[in-house]
Amino acid sequence: MDPRSFVLDVVRCDVCDTPVPPLHCDFCQIYLCKACVGDHLLNESRKHQVVPFKHRTLNHTTCSNHATERCKLQCLQCDSSFCTICVFCHEHEEQNVIPVQCSSKKTNTDQNTECRSLPVLPNTTEDHSKTAKTSGAGSHHLRPLLIEPRIITTIQTQFGGTLNKLCSVGCHKDAEIWTCGSRKNTIERYTLLGKKVQKESILTKSGNGPWDIAVTRSGDLVYTDDNDKSVNMIKNKQIQTVIRLQGWKPHGVCSTSSGDLLVVMNSDDHKQTKVVRYSDSNLRYTGPKEEQSIQYNDRGRPLYSTSYSNKYISENTNFDICVADYGACAVVVVNQAGKLRFTYTGPPSTTKGSFYPRGITTDSQGRILTADCYNQRIHILDQDGQFLRYIENCDLHELYSLCVDTKDNLFVVESITGKVKKIQYCMQGH
Repeated sequence: MDPRSFVLDVVRCDVCDTPVPPLHCDFCQIYLCKACVGDHLLNESRKHQVVPFKHRTLNHTTCSNHATERCKLQCLQCDSSFCTICVFCHEHEEQNVIPVQCSSKKTNTDQNTECRSLPVLPNTTEDHSKTAKTSGAGSHHLRPLLIEPRIITTIQTQFGGTLNKLCSVGCHKDAEIWTCGSRKNTIERYTLLGKKVQKESILTKSGNGPWDIAVTRSGDLVYTDDNDKSVNMIKNKQIQTVIRLQGWKPHGVCSTSSGDLLVVMNSDDHKQTKVVRYSDSNLRYTGPKEEQSIQYNDRGRPLYSTSYSNKYISENTNFDICVADYGACAVVVVNQAGKLRFTYTGPPSTTKGSFYPRGITTDSQGRILTADCYNQRIHILDQDGQFLRYIENCDLHELYSLCVDTKDNLFVVESITGKVKKIQYCMQGH
């Protein structure tokens, strides 16, 4: 079966960008939400025929391969029109692709013997520019969401149960994962076949269970220990305490694209929460030093809940800092400078108090994925906090930590069962 048949194209209102609009104007060939349909019908300069989404009629400007996309590009070689997803699926050679002309006539090859090229193809449309951002690590091919996410592998760890919950996971070279429990003082490594790597068990320095783990770009392991207030790095099986806190306890940790560490921490009196950045160079050469502290918004109010609750952290491809704040029932996202960008408390239809995020991760497309432990499902957002879809068909239970590998496969921790589920939720890159 053609793998593109599984691709989910997120339909949005052509006026206000609201996802999944219920209406369509067949004459204007645009999608409409209920809030925008009134103003659209008031435009008497042309005829309108608004119908329910499922009864829409699409004209020849709609892509034949992707029904929710418009033909905004054309190929000089075959003279066909198509959407941007077709290009990323390698249907046409990029050097032959140009924006759709005002004219349907083929370019005169006598006057133009070389095919025109697009220097930055994703920016030729506004619909997909957000998901094809260039980050510090370089540009990425578009990886649209799948209609039906699927479990690829289930890994049974030695952790689990109410007394030793599986609490964190980190990807190691796409072939293995690191895991840890809430009470046991070991960090274990597993292959994706579910086999424990016997020689790779790490005993914590304090003898306590780690709070969170992360894998750095260089493949080293980092873990936080809220009992002795330390952040530790493991290189060649040797544990080095790189940060020792006073008056604060570390919780979630992540390694950034530049190699810095971001740590979420709570004060000992449980009255303050902040995110602190430690630079990679300081950790290696001069010792720990706070490069940045993020705690308050522009009005001097706390950005994060002050309760001693689960808080996981991840950096996005646009360098936003994303925190899943269980105590606030929200995902709090600030930019690289620490300024609040948005707070996500669930889709518009979410009932107050029914969204409790734990784990959080981001993928190569800038999408934010967070584990909703109240409803046992994964929320997928775009980098601006707009809800895209749920992952709720993979029999998920007692959700905790999340991470993705370089191919955007998702690893989901089930704390009580002790299982890590590897889920494919988007189209794989080439």
